[in-house]
Amino acid sequence: MKQARKQAQVPPVGRNKVIIPLKNAQIAIVLSTVFCSFLIQAAPEKSQGSKVELKCFVELYGGKETIHFAGVSPQNVEGFAQQLQGKRVLTSIAKGKHKIYKVNECVGLSEKFSTDRARQVDEGTVR
Repeated sequence: MKQARKQAQVPPVGRNKVIIPLKNAQIAIVLSTVFCSFLIQAAPEKSQGSKVELKCFVELYGGKETIHFAGVSPQNVEGFAQQLQGKRVLTSIAKGKHKIYKVNECVGLSEKFSTDRARQVDEGTVR
């Protein structure tokens, strides 16, 4: 004896609109797709503010001089040298972080420093 297959009856709603009953797996797929689309749309908003690459000629506690590289948002470039003073940063001199005693000069990544000593240290710095 063959069993008759039940066909799902889909009630019409309004003009040319149909409500389709969804199973749990289908609901999860639809919700995750909607959630991912929101994440993708929100991502460019975070990265809209481009960063300015700077290099700073700094003196560390203990008297060593080095070049510190940083990516800074355009609105923070003006006071960056003052913010950097007293911070602990990674350096190429030794392992671990070192505290900055004094920031002598900050310039753009492709620009040259104004002092000879800063240019010497910059030429000897591994990038």
